[in-house]
Amino acid sequence: MEAKVFEAVGTKLFLQDKEATFEDTGCSLYCFQDCGSLPGSAIKAGKDGDTENMAPEDLVGKRKKGSSGGGVEAADVAADGGATRAGLHPGDSDPGGPAPPPGCRPAAAAEPPPGPGHLQHLPGRELPQTLNLPELDAWLVSAADCLELFPDQLIVLAGEHLLQQGSTTEGAERLAGQTKLLFDTMAKHYGGQERSPLLTGRYLDIHTAILDLLDCGKVDDAFRAYQLCLHLHLLRPAGRDELRRLLAFMATAAHPDACRLHKQTDNRALVSRTFLKAIVQNKELSRTQSERLLLFLMDNHTQLFKTPTSLIDAVRRTLQILQQGRDPNNIAMFTFCQQVSLQQYEDQCGAATLESLKQLIRDISLSKALSVKERRRLVKEFQKHHPIVFSSTF
Repeated sequence: MEAKVFEAVGTKLFLQDKEATFEDTGCSLYCFQDCGSLPGSAIKAGKDGDTENMAPEDLVGKRKKGSSGGGVEAADVAADGGATRAGLHPGDSDPGGPAPPPGCRPAAAAEPPPGPGHLQHLPGRELPQTLNLPELDAWLVSAADCLELFPDQLIVLAGEHLLQQGSTTEGAERLAGQTKLLFDTMAKHYGGQERSPLLTGRYLDIHTAILDLLDCGKVDDAFRAYQLCLHLHLLRPAGRDELRRLLAFMATAAHPDACRLHKQTDNRALVSRTFLKAIVQNKELSRTQSERLLLFLMDNHTQLFKTPTSLIDAVRRTLQILQQGRDPNNIAMFTFCQQVSLQQYEDQCGAATLESLKQLIRDISLSKALSVKERRRLVKEFQKHHPIVFSSTF
């Protein structure tokens, strides 16, 4: 822990510099730090341009302050996003509520001095006005939610194009043009090969296991597994927020009733193809596997980022046990089977054995791999040891 190989979960929630101490208990959580932060472990992209294992900060340009970057945790991201949409600057106190307590906000970082081609940062901007969108529908709202995380230069440029387009079209034609232009803007931003995927290759084993659950029809298990993955810091808070916004936009754009984006390709296929590498990019997964994983995330995005109910129940039970003065380490929090009475167990054993014996005699009598003489011998042997099952079957 002193070598910064792993860190305590939750210690940086309010960006405190308090030195954390290692606690060898059953109620402390720790996670490995990202490989890019470990000394001497920086991973460079190969000659073939493979960047899936590079740390995001090595590939993505500096994210503007106030949206979701700078190591701000989930609570700060949500608060900053709400303040931005309400027209407040990040760090300002809400006039209708109490000011944030000291230590809950990082100190304001100094803005870089203006230079040639440099936009002055636009804190607290109202995206609809910046993008010249007087009317908003669900599609444009979800797109604007993603664009909040984009560089200022890209947003201003998109706003200028929308303004030029709006001066020559109106009504349904203008709305369709705005939709297509914003989609192309997002496709260009996320389609760059220099970006690392939001779901990095370090968690390939988890993604593979979840695909196996989907192949076996265990959708609920896969759903809970991904909830835990996204909840327990497998993604940085900023990356988790960006993934949530992007999946919400993709689900809206892929809806059958949404504005048609391409004449020859339906929206769902186009959205999946456009943003696939921005989310999942691993050579160990086939394209079919990657697309299935992406569509699963997109179709369930409204629930995937919520805390699993099983985890909430486990925490509630642990708190109750602690309040009663008992040790939670001596009590099982999770069960993997259903407890039954001795009579139920014996009944289940008898029923399962009977059904298996019936299936066995059917397989023997109908087997084409055995000769007639061999089948007769086995049937007589079965009748000798299990006469009741034999008579009930034939």
